Amino acid sequence: METFEQIDRIEKMISEARRPPFTSNIIVNEEEMYDLIAELRQILPEEYKQARWIVKERQEMLEEAKKDAERLVQEAIERAEKLV
Repeated sequence: METFEQIDRIEKMISEARRPPFTSNIIVNEEEMYDLIAELRQILPEEYKQARWIVKERQEMLEEAKKDAERLVQEAIERAEKLV
């Protein structure tokens, strides 16, 4: 289950929780809440690792594109100098 789905489940549990009269507090099932939090803790490291990999890949692609662009500009300058 994805992180946001897990967060949605926690929000739903909170929104459906009972409220004691004359308070802004809520009553939730402690065991269910801890279970949801434990599941979320298991999900986050893997998604974090995937996100870091994506950022790394993106950075490598940008660096490669920059090198290609610089090479093309240099080739264009050299070609223009030969034509002059």
